[in-house]
This record gives sequence, structure tokens and C-alpha cells, in this order.
Amino acid sequence: MKKNLLMLSLISMLSLTIAGCGDNDISDQSVPSNPVDNSSDNQFEESSSSKDIYESISDESYKGEIDDDYTGLIPEKVLNANVSIDFLVYIEGQDGYITDIGNYSPDPNDTTYRYHKDDVTSIEMAKYFGAASAFKKLAPNVKINLRYCSIGDYDYTLKDYVGMHNGSLPHLMWGTRHVVEQLSDGYCYDLSRYADSEYYQQYNEYFMSRFNFGGFQAGLPIAGEPWGVFVNLNNLEEYSIVSDVVDETLQQNTDAYKEWVDNFTWDNFVSAVDRSTNDTHAGLSRVVEYFTSYSVPSINSQFIANGSVDISSSEVINTITKLLNYEQTLSQNCVYMYDMTSTGHTAKDNFPNAKNWLGTQNFVVDQYCTFYAEAPWALTTISQYAKEHSSNIKADFLPYPKLDADTSAYSGIAVEGLTVGNQCPIGTVCTEDKQLEMDVAAYFAMFMGLDPRAIQARSEVTYNFNGTDFTGDLALPITKRGSKFSFQTENPDLDPAIDYVDNWTYQMKKWFDVYDLYVIADENGNKDADVEYFSNITYGLVKMLDSVYMLDGIGDDYVTCLNYWNEPVAVPDIDSEDEKTKDIFANWCGRFTRFIDKDTQTGTLGTDSYVTTVIARLAEIENEINDNTNIAWLFLQECVDNMYGSGKYDVLDRSYRNSYEGALPN
Repeated sequence: MKKNLLMLSLISMLSLTIAGCGDNDISDQSVPSNPVDNSSDNQFEESSSSKDIYESISDESYKGEIDDDYTGLIPEKVLNANVSIDFLVYIEGQDGYITDIGNYSPDPNDTTYRYHKDDVTSIEMAKYFGAASAFKKLAPNVKINLRYCSIGDYDYTLKDYVGMHNGSLPHLMWGTRHVVEQLSDGYCYDLSRYADSEYYQQYNEYFMSRFNFGGFQAGLPIAGEPWGVFVNLNNLEEYSIVSDVVDETLQQNTDAYKEWVDNFTWDNFVSAVDRSTNDTHAGLSRVVEYFTSYSVPSINSQFIANGSVDISSSEVINTITKLLNYEQTLSQNCVYMYDMTSTGHTAKDNFPNAKNWLGTQNFVVDQYCTFYAEAPWALTTISQYAKEHSSNIKADFLPYPKLDADTSAYSGIAVEGLTVGNQCPIGTVCTEDKQLEMDVAAYFAMFMGLDPRAIQARSEVTYNFNGTDFTGDLALPITKRGSKFSFQTENPDLDPAIDYVDNWTYQMKKWFDVYDLYVIADENGNKDADVEYFSNITYGLVKMLDSVYMLDGIGDDYVTCLNYWNEPVAVPDIDSEDEKTKDIFANWCGRFTRFIDKDTQTGTLGTDSYVTTVIARLAEIENEINDNTNIAWLFLQECVDNMYGSGKYDVLDRSYRNSYEGALPN
């Protein structure tokens, strides 16, 4: 391996597919028409910069004070810090820079604050504003400055920032690449420094383990998103797929619907898609790669367990052949066309409003299709559209189809993480100022994801997206179940630590308050989510939550939840002139169009030769994954040795990543 391949430049950073696998579809990234700052100047400025869009408003306008009751679990040096922290994120379709985002109020008439809902133009931005506003009440002299750009501009923006700041990285990053790839570039600060804090110890161990490499905690979880299939419940009745799907007067799902979910096999799924397809309606929005990957345990589960796959046995080949034929059938019943010239990117004539970037809207508002899976991470977005657009849709979120009635169901999970930019790379002196900046960034990240005061503020944040007002942005809980902070026990009257059992329950309750599409209303139309027994939550979502959290009292029939998103899957591409890396799953994940015959334009999904073409390449796909997996781990070890000190971290020791109960499939 060439030594200089280890020192990947900022210019050569990988682009991220939203799942780390599949086509580069960004159909559900928010694209507002009125971004806060659409300046063509792509550079970070200091917080006092003349580029600040609110430069005419004094920084003294914020009147918050430290909470005298209890500041929480944050060191005094952080609470008293007078620093500016730069936070670089991607928000598709937007580009701008906003200083001191904690200077925000959901009340548009409160002129004490600089920012209000019209300044927050996407759901992605909302959580940062909400959390920063709660954090600033504890640390009033800390400024969180938000820089955001589109996915395709992230690498350039990061490179530009480093150039403008004498080689220093942004203090906090939500990047377009996986945390493990940022680690290989030396961008990450080892967050195990904070292992003794109550915040750190409250994280769900499995979520944390996805970012731990030989003891190096490269990221902090910000969200754990289950992956599956959305279904329009209205259509199950309309097309006689399941009768009497939801009986709202009983505040529970019907036995018929539960049986259908429990028996959501490929046969039943493809049949439902076919039965609900006609001239004005499609059974499925678009075929996605994840269906088959999560229905064939030998692809994902074996890779997670031991880094290799076996898809050469006759039994597996027969299974994959069957599933590829299902994919071929599904491609004929979609909103989008699949043929030699258009593989899922051109809408059919009878769906005039369908656009690649409007997937959630087309599913919720237009209700073009019965099933939707091209953006499985859109749990929250779909609920927001249903609420704000007064849609009559009733929807649920299901695990991926099972192979057959005798096999287990699988779902995916994407654990997203924040990284603290390493301000003290090897060979440099780490000053007290630099260390304080990293401490502030780390505690803000932990506060944002775990503290009930941040959760409350995030549930109340208001924002305007494309002329529509929205309220709230929350993730599913990333904390352990049954846990409380010490200050909550000692201060039972501290708001918002009132009238709830634990932090997990509190956040789950808030989540359903904001995203009530999945709560079945009672006879009076009330939607008060039962987060103890989940009796009035749509049954498919209960199964998904069970797969992530192993819920007590729900049953023993767990759905197996798989995550290979945070595994090292990139290896040096020695054939690349600019020394980029390549994804070892590229052929499998890109099979819809990967093996096209240039002369005949066949081999793509939708053509007669699709199945035979992919089957003929299975041995190549298997060898690609197996041959490169060890290289990927060795590559990471070399990078870590070079960037953080030789012998300091043994990333080849995967015991911590596989030690938690949920880390490996059953």
C-alpha cells in the first residue's frame, strides 16, 4: 500500500450516499426557497464578521441568565467560557453562516432575541437552534455559529474553512461522510476523554459502539434512525389488501392488520404493490437497494459479524435470484419508469407532480403510492407533512419484507454521529484555549442529544419551510432506558424534569407529541401516546421500535436490527489518479445500473437481462467484499497510527463494537 495514500487530502474526500449504500438519491433533503443567507461567498468568518446577516443587531441583545436552580452536568469552565464554536453541517439546497444561534426564541414577538422562526428554514436547522437556545441559558457567553452548505459543497467548504483558520478544523461537524472516514483523515477528537461524565454514561451502548474503534470514541450519537418501509394504511383498505386496518374506537390496531404485518413477506409485499397499481396510482414509489440487502441475512449480517459474506452457495444464489426477480416485478409498478433509458429517475406521465426531490411530499400529500421506502430515515418529515398539510393519510412504518413466513424480519438502522474537530493534531501543542473549545463543543453535543432541557427546547422550536410554519424537531431517544441524571433525582421540581419516569420515556413521549401520525386517536380524537405499552401506536412502528430498544412487555418476537453503516468499507483506490478511496460495496449496492451493457443498453433494472446479469457477477461481488474488508480495517489502523500516534489505539480489536447485546444479529 502506498504510504501517501494514508494522508488523504481534504480535496479527495468521499461523497456520501445517504445510507452509505445505494444510489445517490437526495430526494428528501430539504430544499427551501428562502434560505437565511444565500451568499456566494463560501467562507467562514469570525462571529464579529461584517458578513453576519444580523450585523446590525448588538450581541448584547440576548438577556439569558444561568439557571440558578441547577446548571446540570456541565463543568464550570464550560459554563463560564467566553468562546465561539463553529458548527459545520450540510443542509441540501442551502448555503449560509449564522452566528450565535442560541440567541433564538420561538416567540416571534420577543425582540429580546435575535432569531425567530423565519430565520430557521429547515427541519435540520431547527434542532441546532433549539438545542443552542437551551444551552445558552446555562452558558450565556458561549456562541454556537452555524455554517451550512449543500452535500456536494461540503468538502470544499471544509477545505476552505481549514485554509481560513490556519489549519484548524470546525469545532463540531455533521459531515457528509461516515465518522470512520473522518477518523481516517485525522479529523476526530477522541471523545473517551469525557467517559466519566454522566452525559457520556447515559448513551445507549450500542449507538456509542458504532463510533468506537479500539477505544477511540470518534463520534457522539445524534440520532438512531430505523430503516424500513412506509405504508399508506388507507390504501390497504381501498384496494382490499387488508380490511378494517385500524379500529380507532378500540384505540388499537386490528388483529387482521397485526397478522398482515407479522406476515409481511416478499410474496405479500409484491402482491400488495401489484394490487394497488392502476392508471392513477402506483403500488411503490421507487425500487431501492435496501429491500434485498436487509432481506438476505448473508449480505449484511455476515458482514457485520465477521467482515465477510457468502453468496456463492446454491441456496443463497437461489434466494437472491428469487429476490432479484421480485425487484424486476416491482420496477413495473412504480411512480418512476424503469427501462433501458430511465432507471427510476423519470416519473411516469400520470404522476405530474412527482419529482426526484419531492419523494415525501408525493407519498404524503399527493398519495401517489401505497408503499414508500426511498427515504426510510424520513419518519419525522412524513409526520410533519401529514400534520401541516391537513392530509387525510394514515401511515405506518414496517420492517423490510421477510423472505417467507418461516424466517425472521429485519430492519436497518442508521446511527448518525457528530464529531468534534481535532484542534490539537499530533505534533502540535494543545493550548488551554484549544482544549476549552473542544470541551465546549463536546458538552454541547452531549447536551443536545441527551439533556431533557434540550429535548424540551427542540420540541418547541418553530421554523418556516417553504412558506409553511412547523414546530418541533426531535430524534428517537439515544439514551439508555430507565435512566435519570443525578440533578433530576435531587431536584424533582426542576422544569422540565417533572411528571415522567426517565429520560428515555420523556423523550419518547415528546417525540410522539411532535410526530403524532403514528398515534391512533381515541374516540374523542385525542392523541396521547402510550409509551409504556404502546397500545395506541401503529403496530408496524412498534415492531421497528422493538428492534432498536428491545421493549419490555411488547413480546419476544424481536425484529433483528442491522447496522453496517458505521463499518469501515472504504479502501484506497490505487487506480485513481487523485488517490481517492473506493466503496467495497459499490457493485452490490449499485447493481441496478452497475453492469449495463454499453452496446445493447441492457443489464439494468427494468430490462429482461437484469437478473441474469447480476447473478453472473455474484462471485465478483463476493470477492470484492471479502478481499477488501481486511484491507479496509488495516487501512484504518495505519491511518490512526499516523494521525494519532503509533500503537495508541488497536482498531483491529473489535470486541467493544460487538460486546453490547444489540451489536450482533441473532
